[in-house]
Amino acid sequence: MSTLIIHPENKQQLNALKGLMKAFKIPFEVSGSAYDPEFVTKIEMSREQVKRGETRVVSEFDIKNIFVEKIEKGFKDIEDGRVLELKEAKQKFLK
Repeated sequence: MSTLIIHPENKQQLNALKGLMKAFKIPFEVSGSAYDPEFVTKIEMSREQVKRGETRVVSEFDIKNIFVEKIEKGFKDIEDGRVLELKEAKQKFLK
């Protein structure tokens, strides 16, 4: 018999198709990743960087200091009046 490849667009469609297959006693298997392909590509690139030794170790202390510095800078910006409205910030940073 033939193989049918179906591409549901969301989880609701996937669940409906699974239910239909079960109701008609049609064997099926689910394959593919539940993750966004762009995300998977980034993870794979990161793993390759690790293999090539292109990593660095950052301590918990360093991470805390980075965040403290950024928070302090944010407060200083507020004190100095360097702030944006939410709409402006979205336009500037979420392009």
